[in-house]
Amino acid sequence: MGKKLVRKRKNIFIFLGLVLILVLGAFYFMQFPVKILIAENFPKQALGIKEFCLQNKDWRRCFGEQLAAFNKDHALKETLVILKEIQKIEPKVNDCHFIAHFISSSEVEKAPDKWLDVFNLVDQTTCNNGYIHGVMEGRARFDPDFEIKASVIPATCQAIEERINQRLGKTNGSDDACAHIMGHILLAEVGGNVDKAVQECSGVEKTYKISCYQGIFMENILRENLIVHEVAKPLPKTDDSARQIASICPTFEVDARGACYRELSHIYTLITNDPQRVYKYCQASPNKDEARECYFHALNLMVLSDKASDNDLAVYCQNFKGDDKNIKSCISRIIQPILGSSLSLITEASAFCQVQEGIYRDYCFQRIGQKLKNVKDRAKVRELCQEVPQQFKDICLGSY
Repeated sequence: MGKKLVRKRKNIFIFLGLVLILVLGAFYFMQFPVKILIAENFPKQALGIKEFCLQNKDWRRCFGEQLAAFNKDHALKETLVILKEIQKIEPKVNDCHFIAHFISSSEVEKAPDKWLDVFNLVDQTTCNNGYIHGVMEGRARFDPDFEIKASVIPATCQAIEERINQRLGKTNGSDDACAHIMGHILLAEVGGNVDKAVQECSGVEKTYKISCYQGIFMENILRENLIVHEVAKPLPKTDDSARQIASICPTFEVDARGACYRELSHIYTLITNDPQRVYKYCQASPNKDEARECYFHALNLMVLSDKASDNDLAVYCQNFKGDDKNIKSCISRIIQPILGSSLSLITEASAFCQVQEGIYRDYCFQRIGQKLKNVKDRAKVRELCQEVPQQFKDICLGSY
């Protein structure tokens, strides 16, 4: 009898203890509510950010800053979902390169030593290399031990490639996006001294060297990192600025010189988005190959610009009429940035292809099909190919 009474009292104490825990827990969560974002809230969050940022003239920066602020209190996976929801209701946000800078930089800020984890969710090429750009910028800002040297560049880039390959279960090969971003940051680290930055890059193995050079010369024009480090002011968007920047190109050896002339496309497309004017600007290089590469790189910028016009679609490759190789290269260099930014921009890619002439129209749609071959979701490919004219659907679908 005594044992039963003891057991009964013990059970009562356990019950009262559980009740007390529940009461205290409820009181705690009332005082300090946990921020839980459920799936149903994603569209609402996306709509709020969209409505706020479309009122802002610099809408890319606004979306980037808003999503970075959101990411500080949420998992990166949730932020990426919000971005996708925004892209569903605002197609222009499919051009997400600059937006991705902010998102991944904010992720690095949360845990600088876990920067590689970003690539558990995105590739180097996602948003036209936007995430890797932001990761490296984040490391430069929030990791006091991060310093770019010739020996650091290959090791860092290979670590990123390995992480992505592990996730995908295959080897994609090296990508130049990583070394390119390193060049941007390197120029800021050496106080904007182009000669010194180029010298450091010259010690990098060939796989990464040219991309590193390109990053240096692009930063010397756009100056985003230089301005953050307070070592330079914005470059005026004028012909005088373009001539001044171009004047240093002949002073470098072949690879660095080619990178210098190529990146002039950034100042030219800031001055104008007219393809014919940009083409003429790019002739600043006495070397035909360098001049052509300057223009081809400018195509990446012009087709995704807010200033892009449908009237330009037939003009982009006009200067290469009668030159089969260069017309095809021109077409490829336009399809790549459009679909590289987002497959949702297939309508824009299709519009460009439709104004090409004869065999080049077919070739253009073949390039779209080639790009879609990397998409594992066949249903998604069939859905995307609905956006192209009926006579080109089979080309678009390719092996699907």
